[in-house]
This record gives sequence, C-alpha cells and structure tokens, in this order.
Amino acid sequence: MARPDPPVVGIVALTPQGAALGRRLHESMPGAELWLPEAFGPEYPEARAFRSLKDVFAGAFRNACPLICIMAAGIVVRHVAPLLRGKDRDPAVVVMDEAGRFAISLLSGHLGGANDLARSLAALLGATPVITTATDVQGLPALDALAARLGWGLENLPAVKDIHLALLKGQKVRLVDPGGCLGRELPGQEDYFQSQPESPETLARPGPAVYVGCREYPWPPGWLRLRPRNLAAGVGCNKGTPAAEILALMTDVFARFRLSLRSLH
Repeated sequence: MARPDPPVVGIVALTPQGAALGRRLHESMPGAELWLPEAFGPEYPEARAFRSLKDVFAGAFRNACPLICIMAAGIVVRHVAPLLRGKDRDPAVVVMDEAGRFAISLLSGHLGGANDLARSLAALLGATPVITTATDVQGLPALDALAARLGWGLENLPAVKDIHLALLKGQKVRLVDPGGCLGRELPGQEDYFQSQPESPETLARPGPAVYVGCREYPWPPGWLRLRPRNLAAGVGCNKGTPAAEILALMTDVFARFRLSLRSLH
C-alpha cells in the first residue's frame, strides 16, 4: 500500500531579501509553493499573493501544510500560538532568517518532520540547523519520529515523554518486540532497550515500556504501542454488500483475535 503523498510545503516571506531566498528554495524544492505579500506580485509571478499573514497561517494549519517561514521567529510564534492543537496534529514549522544562515525547527520537530526539514534546508543552503529536541541533541532514538518516518501506527502518544525521559537519564526501557521490527530499523537498539518476552506477566507491568506488534492486550499505564502495518485482510462478499457491513465484520474479527486495526496494511 503506497503511503499518501506528503502535503505541499509552503514557503512564506515578507521582505525583499526574504522573497529572494524564498525563490531560491522554491526553485530547489519541487512541489513547494511560494507565498508572498501582494506587493511582490509583478516581480514574482510564480508566487501566491496574500493580503493577510494571519490567513496564510490559518490555511496552512487547516490543511496540515508544513511551513518554511523566512521572517523573525517572534512573528511566527504570535501567529501560530492560537492555532496549536497538539504535537500529533500540528504541521511542521521551520523559521529561517532572510540571510539563510539558520534553519530553526520551531514546531512539530518529530511527528511533523520539522527537524528533518530544518536539516534538509541547512544542507541545501549551507546553513546551520537549529534543533532543540532533547533526544536529537543527545543522539538518542526518538520513537515518535521513527513511527512517523516508517508510517507505523502509534498508540498512547503521552507515553513517549516518559520513555524519552528515561533514555535521557541513561536508563534502559523495557521493549517487547516479538517480530524484531524495531531492531531492524534501529541498529544498536540494545544500548537503549531491554528486550523482554511477549508474556502476560511482562505486559501486565506498568511502563515506561514499548510494544512493537499487532496484538492487543489489557494495557497498563505507560505502554507506547508501535504498530508496523504488517496485516492484510482478505474480504469476499456478495455484490451490493454495504461497506458498513464489511467494516463491521472486519472490526469484529480483529477484536475477536485481539489484533490492532492500526496494523492493517
């Protein structure tokens, strides 16, 4: 199953120097859109003109559109603050100075991909990426970012905080990964995680802990569940069977066999 196309990246600038840098990025990033104030129209026919910066931010958040903002960080903070909904819903926001010296990952560094976007912009322009998420600074695995990159389902997002905090303290986190999926994607994971068997006794203990797989259990607090999309459902039906009936049957079968629908490929 192909992953959905990534959302369009919006490059927004306000000043003449910022517009020139925006044009350079636009020319180097196929599929991106350049957004400039109406006054720049004749000189930048390739750009989408706007009157209100507030409307630009509102539209980008509504459409989950990552933003590269070539302007002062304070301007961006004031505009995005009323729009914030959560780390699993907000788009990536990267701020750049108009000289192109720094690419600051401001919002949704992991799940939204702002950290990776900042790094790619820095590599493109010879700039310095500014990454402040603790796991990245310390060179530790960020499980929410890994799940986003691989297209895995992620359950119990609040557990990520305690897991990452334990890693930052130098503690090993309990890991139940019967298929070895995390090990294949994260070389050296034994330095950070303590592998344990998929047993009722192990899974009955509260976290911080990580489960990687498709099975459902009566989860105690603190378990982060990563769901590789490794299940396929074969469905046969009579012509004209309502979709709701098929989905209800599939949901019932998954529940009966204690399987997660998030693992459905």
